[in-house]
Amino acid sequence: MSSNNVTNELNETQNNEITQLRNENAVLKDTVAELQMQLNWLKKQVFGKKSEKSCSLMNDADQLSMFSDGPSENTVVSNKEKTVTVPEHTRKARRTHDEWMNSLEVKEKLHKLDPEDLVCDKCGSEMKIIGTDKVRDELVYVPARYFIRRHMAEVAKCTKCGYDESQDSECEETMSNWVIHMSKNWGEPVMKAMKKEPLKSNVIHAGESPLTVLREKGRKATAESKMWVYCNGRIRDKSIVIFDYIETRKSEHPVNFLKGYAGYLRGGITLFLM
Repeated sequence: MSSNNVTNELNETQNNEITQLRNENAVLKDTVAELQMQLNWLKKQVFGKKSEKSCSLMNDADQLSMFSDGPSENTVVSNKEKTVTVPEHTRKARRTHDEWMNSLEVKEKLHKLDPEDLVCDKCGSEMKIIGTDKVRDELVYVPARYFIRRHMAEVAKCTKCGYDESQDSECEETMSNWVIHMSKNWGEPVMKAMKKEPLKSNVIHAGESPLTVLREKGRKATAESKMWVYCNGRIRDKSIVIFDYIETRKSEHPVNFLKGYAGYLRGGITLFLM
């Protein structure tokens, strides 16, 4: 066999294989396109928008509808609602802020007095440490836990004259104690003297207004207290207005205030004869 004949046969064989591969490639492309269309339709059925009715795909699992998104004659529509039984359970009440703060660990940090602060400002004598006083609380966060760092300051007292340096502290608690101390020692005697004037008049006007007091010992900040107001029956040179703070609205408070009074008591638009 001549070389030309061999070459011609090889060329013919290659051409046949190329044609066959092209045909197979075309078939595969058509198959991939059809499968892609089916996949797109299936995605639309699963993830696309649906009506409230739930539909099965097809009774025939081997044949999918390629042209209709709605139910076909082979589609089975189910309107049966599914119910789920939820077991009863109890939920623990949330803790308040105060309860949470009270449950935290407290670590005290002591601020010591400098040696020059241990000299009495009044007589110049050496002062002695008698205890500590709370300055402030800090809420400290350490990763995964909280605790309270309480700052304490040493309090010194003169061993000679008894002078206590905490009396000169400008912290809020000390200032509040000073106000209470002054009201008891100087305010109450003045009030008792002023109280005698309204009790001499024929008519006393009285009324009460609600208010709230922050950080009142033993009471919540939202607890409602009362402020009673008493004044003379007529405005004149010796008109007296007295404010009496009480924690409740019990009648015993105005009764005690007006004890011994013989006259008319006006509360709002009502007039009472005492």
